[in-house]
Amino acid sequence: KTYIQLQRPDEAFKLIAQLREEEKTAPLNATYQSELVHTEALAHLAKNEPAKAEKLLLTARQQNPKDETRANLLAQFYIATGRFTNAMEVVQQQLQHSPENPRLLFSKGVLQMQLGKFPKAAETFDHILKLQPKNMDALLNRAIANLQSGKFDLAKRDYETLLKTVPKANAYSIHFRLGDLAEKQNNKSSAIKHYKLYLKGAPA
Repeated sequence: KTYIQLQRPDEAFKLIAQLREEEKTAPLNATYQSELVHTEALAHLAKNEPAKAEKLLLTARQQNPKDETRANLLAQFYIATGRFTNAMEVVQQQLQHSPENPRLLFSKGVLQMQLGKFPKAAETFDHILKLQPKNMDALLNRAIANLQSGKFDLAKRDYETLLKTVPKANAYSIHFRLGDLAEKQNNKSSAIKHYKLYLKGAPA
């Protein structure tokens, strides 16, 4: 019943109310409670009621501050509504309890980039790669952060490492980034080479 067509939020609210009533005699476990809160928040967003969605998610988290799922839902809400500073606050609070959590660190790095803090983001992704040397998503984001920070040599190193690891069918996207980087470094021959490889591999 949690798979509700949120194009019809009023029907969702009726079903949620029914579930809340049933919960009085048959309590839901923590996972289903979080799913119910998530669904209700989405229904509020579908009705263009972000303030109500935020209040619901904040209350749910206050009821169980250590519940990682509820914290994640709140952070996702802030990201979806473009409130990256608020999302960062939630992630930083989670990191206080789990400072070496790669997933939380990755969220922190992405939010730092959204906030334009590219050098700090590069440091965060560097920390993740010390914990998980084969984390290619972190490597890609470190390359982007270094590129945006003007650290072209470091960005090139990461892109070239990625080029050795990604499947050949996906290499075209890295060639595009290397072409862009070469162009920024005024290396026209290298830029042309990588752009040609991009065009050769990219979907039509």
